Amino acid sequence: MGKQVGALLAVVCMWLAAIPALAQAGMGIVPDRIEVCPAEAGALVPPAINAPGCHASSLYKIDPQGRFIWIRAHLNLPEDFLATPGPWGLSVYAKGSSTIYLNGRRIGENGVPAATRLDEIPGRMDFVVEAPRDLLHPGDNELVLLMSSHSGYVHLETPLHVLDLAPYSRPTTNWMDHYWPSLLPFGLLIVGVFYFVVLGLTSEARMTSLLLAATSLFAAVQLLAEVSRGIVAYAYPLHDIRLIIILVSSIGFGLSLSAHVIWTFASRRQTHILAGIGIVTALALIPVSNLDGRAAVAIYLPMWACAALSVWWAIRRVPHAVSYALALSASAAVATFASIQFLDTYFFYLVATLVLFLFVQQATAASRARQLTAVAEERSRQLELVLEQLRQRNTPLQLAVVSVGKIDRISVDRIECCNGADDYTELVLTDGSRILHSGSLAELERQLPATFLRVHRSHIVNTAYVVRLDRDASGTGRLLLTSGMAVSVSRRTMPKVRDALKPASAPVSID
Repeated sequence: MGKQVGALLAVVCMWLAAIPALAQAGMGIVPDRIEVCPAEAGALVPPAINAPGCHASSLYKIDPQGRFIWIRAHLNLPEDFLATPGPWGLSVYAKGSSTIYLNGRRIGENGVPAATRLDEIPGRMDFVVEAPRDLLHPGDNELVLLMSSHSGYVHLETPLHVLDLAPYSRPTTNWMDHYWPSLLPFGLLIVGVFYFVVLGLTSEARMTSLLLAATSLFAAVQLLAEVSRGIVAYAYPLHDIRLIIILVSSIGFGLSLSAHVIWTFASRRQTHILAGIGIVTALALIPVSNLDGRAAVAIYLPMWACAALSVWWAIRRVPHAVSYALALSASAAVATFASIQFLDTYFFYLVATLVLFLFVQQATAASRARQLTAVAEERSRQLELVLEQLRQRNTPLQLAVVSVGKIDRISVDRIECCNGADDYTELVLTDGSRILHSGSLAELERQLPATFLRVHRSHIVNTAYVVRLDRDASGTGRLLLTSGMAVSVSRRTMPKVRDALKPASAPVSID
């Protein structure tokens, strides 16, 4: 367990070292002195500052959802800011359509804002328009937006994400600067999906493996939904669909992880325990008003529940529960105290590390299961061989030996070995005599009992008469029989021969 936890910590350090300082979209001049006024259909200029319905607002409290509004703001530009070479861009990242004016001139339109949903053409969620340098001057600059947001499926608490002036860059570039580190663990999550599916279909740990595949899949889907904002400049109604996918993926991740832990350690009432976690999570989501918060709760709460259950099982000395308790407790603590910044980016590093840990745990469990199965099969084979030897002693099988012009019946316990020669087989008996049988060695092998072993393409021996097995450096070997005869063992069959001669009921010297 110590090695596994140490490896887990090493992977965490590797992930954290790979994460650069994340660039934030819009590191420029943010407007101040913001006023919001209702707009009327057909209006071309904003109303006066003191007009009825106008009010001061902070940037992140501006809400165009279901409304048609004017936004008047001021950009206070220092001279050294304007001395920077290159084009300037005015960034509007918001759930809405907008027309943008700078110092009284219309400089761009993102969709078509309107008083009704029928008249509105939805704009892109993230929009950057070039701000002409001849319009900018040191000191106060007036920024006016005509905005509406009549489409969508979810009401956001903060529909306006970015409004600032900065050196021009595409919005997808800004978001990819923020999200690209999240793509690094994506490959591990996809590998996890395929690995756990294959493991679930080929091993005895079917349920726990398939639940891990679901956990990895939900995390991968959530990752793709998160980074889609940096890949495609989509219309703002699709932003709600993106958030819904993130929430559903978060719920699926939390419940799949919980189910895996429960089915790994709980011996009974697994469904009841999982239902309890699901109900508590659902109740905890009700008072949370925003989708980001709900996605966080859907992840953090099941993680803490799994950590607590793992600690309980570790106290009760359930095998391997200690490593799960340490990994899940550390993951839940990091996830909880890293806040929403964690959910955007660091979450996927933590999940990839957790999946890697579970990968090792599941692979180790599968290896143990295969070893136990192999041991059980070997014991079963040895018992079958012993029983077959007893049957042959009490009631030996009679073999029909076909020679020229006659058929003889010989008790198989009299046969020491069989040597193949084309379509004939030479039977060497315990009294030293030899009989030529009209039949191939392969046909004879199917008729002989389990006490006979094929050791070479030309030789079958009766294990009851094997005294010694010698192995050469080349990988081949020789079997010494009680009569003193030596029979060659091929390199290909050597491992099978060594295993077959291990039973205590057939003590054989093996070199």
